[in-house]
Amino acid sequence: ELRYESFDVDDARRVQRNPGESGLDRFLTQTDGRDGESLRVRAHGQSRFLRGKVVATSGFSYVRLDTDVSGSRIYGDRFGASFDPAFANRQPFERGFLGLDGRNELRLRTGNLSVMAMARKDLRVVAALRASKESYDSQTSATETLLDPRVSPSAVENALLTDSSSNRTTFDESVEVRYTGLARAALYLTADWQQADGDLIEQQTTGGLVSLDRKTNVDRIAQRYALGGTWRPLRALSLSGKYGYARRKNDYDQLVDSTDNRLGGDRYPAFFVSDQIEDNALNVRLSWRPATALQIATRYDFDRSVLKSRGEGFASVEGGKVTSHSIGATASWKPIAQMYLQADGTYTQSQTDTPADTLSGTAGLLVPDFDNDFWNASVLSGVALDDDTDLRVRYYFYRADNYADNSAVSLPYGADAEEHGVSATLERRISEAASGRLLYGYVTSDDRTSGGHDDFSGHLVLMSVRLGF
Repeated sequence: ELRYESFDVDDARRVQRNPGESGLDRFLTQTDGRDGESLRVRAHGQSRFLRGKVVATSGFSYVRLDTDVSGSRIYGDRFGASFDPAFANRQPFERGFLGLDGRNELRLRTGNLSVMAMARKDLRVVAALRASKESYDSQTSATETLLDPRVSPSAVENALLTDSSSNRTTFDESVEVRYTGLARAALYLTADWQQADGDLIEQQTTGGLVSLDRKTNVDRIAQRYALGGTWRPLRALSLSGKYGYARRKNDYDQLVDSTDNRLGGDRYPAFFVSDQIEDNALNVRLSWRPATALQIATRYDFDRSVLKSRGEGFASVEGGKVTSHSIGATASWKPIAQMYLQADGTYTQSQTDTPADTLSGTAGLLVPDFDNDFWNASVLSGVALDDDTDLRVRYYFYRADNYADNSAVSLPYGADAEEHGVSATLERRISEAASGRLLYGYVTSDDRTSGGHDDFSGHLVLMSVRLGF
């Protein structure tokens, strides 16, 4: 398979800031140009052995993506204005740029091999290996514009040059074992491993002086395991569950670093020596069909993720712990052959625990624990009006109440929003090769986090015709 694409995009974003305010009213015009081409080559094959009990599949792909970027970001007295370093309403520390010129090159080569073996009728084993090589190069130049009143009353122009590249080699291995030999149950086990090695080189020059320089070797080791199964004690009742464990660790060897990590507070970008994320997840699902036309299912999910990191010269610390509980239910009912009704709802309780919540004194309450609880619910009904006409009606609801007013010591955060939506869709099959669809929807959203400034309500009307040849 061979696929080639070329593209040319010329975008502009126009924003008026502080409209009508004396001394502050200004117009921002940002132009973004992107053009380039991509090439994708893919090949695959399959072979069978031992009378089909062993199936081997292999594949290879190559991707090349070249992109050129251009543009500018200018504040002025009108949209599309030329840059004026002494523009009267320009505000301190507003950044812009002129003459952006950049080129990005991406190369990705991937090969994979998988083997499926049916050792027995009720036992299936699948093993797979994947290798990939990715390289990325980017060079960009532009003129930065910045009004810094500490330096000059007018905007100052600085020449910016950036050069970055990265290379990464990744190996992935996986094994899946599925056993269906039990009378009313099926079991499965999956294991995935990953090893990656690469480097990242970045350099930025501002006004002819090197302002950022780093070269980092990155080693990654990841593993993921899952054990699950399904049990059917009765014909109309089934219980399934799954436990999963995942761990990923990145080690960084900082070969070049333009900042001294032993002194001062500015230790980025090459500060971290390692980071690690560990995840434990469990889900249980119960499905019951009390009648032919009625099916009910409920599900519980638990997930806990722990993030640890270590900076140069420091011990490893736990940066955050996210614990989530989610319970949901779905009911489907088909009272007659031409009609169905489906309802579902989910409640999720999630909390991010950070060690910063134990700080005291002036740092107390700066970063308290964060909640992300929310409700989701929807009702969907469909009816066949005749052999060629269908009508669907849907209502959905969303609610989150996590707003924390921490403005006394920091910033308020957390979502406090409520959203309702309803839609109706009418579909008509005109012929075997043609069909039409008419949709109407209405949505209302209250965003209390923003004090109501992002509230909205909207109507949607959509008409479409599909033709087959």
